[in-house]
Amino acid sequence: QVYADITGLEFAPELTLWAGQRYHRIQDIHILDNWLMQDGDNYGAGVDGIRVGSKARLNLALYTQGSSDNSNASSNNARRANFQLRDLPVNPGGRLTLTGATINGRFGIGQNGNALGLLHNQADFLVSGLNNSLFVQTSSGHAGLDGKFYGLDNAGVAQAGAKQTRIAEVIDWQIGAFGGQALASYQTVAPDNAAKYKDTSVGGRVSYGVARNVKVLVDVGITSRAIDGQATQRLNKGTLALAFSPDNKFWTRPEFRVYLSRFNWNSPAAAANAATFGAGGRTSATTVGAQVEYWW
Repeated sequence: QVYADITGLEFAPELTLWAGQRYHRIQDIHILDNWLMQDGDNYGAGVDGIRVGSKARLNLALYTQGSSDNSNASSNNARRANFQLRDLPVNPGGRLTLTGATINGRFGIGQNGNALGLLHNQADFLVSGLNNSLFVQTSSGHAGLDGKFYGLDNAGVAQAGAKQTRIAEVIDWQIGAFGGQALASYQTVAPDNAAKYKDTSVGGRVSYGVARNVKVLVDVGITSRAIDGQATQRLNKGTLALAFSPDNKFWTRPEFRVYLSRFNWNSPAAAANAATFGAGGRTSATTVGAQVEYWW
């Protein structure tokens, strides 16, 4: 991202005006390394921090389809308008965020599109130290669930839009030495020119501090894809890791890990991914390695 902003204007001291290419992110699912709500990655401009009530803030932005990666050379001539209404207090310990997008352009397959999203964050859910996030999102045409563009032309080849829905439930916690994050998600995608499919994922990562700077991590994930008229694809993954960080909490970074991961998938998944991990009919893999995760 490359952008500039300005704040502290006398006539609007709380607002931030910005222009350029920025992520404009809201919230991710850490263990998936996936931002479910964001509207950046393209050239745009906007205003952040419009007060709504005592605590909520409204962000507004306009984007073109151009970016530092693909310039603006595409026949779609797509434009996008987004809003983020963030952190609206709705109950004790609970905050609501609403997002929306509308897309206009010239598309060879499918139509313009719209997207709506809802995120409810609840602190101390059921017990102290347990946090809950509920995502509910829907989109149509060439609008993505996350609020960005979906299915822009690729090297002059028209891409399809889609009608999409997603619900994801995420919890995270740190209770004594025991921390982690877990999720369950369900997503449907109905492309304009192909069969509808449904993705389901359940998984989690837990950590347990065994010493001041040492924690054990266990990660398990189960994913499936059901395409209308085809056999269901299934992928399972498990990881065991030993991690070192400034303390033994789940969220503490930087973190150095030594890990062992085991993956297995069924024959339909291998056939659908024959050019990558399913090459030659392969249905399992094991990896061993080390990595560092550092945030800035």
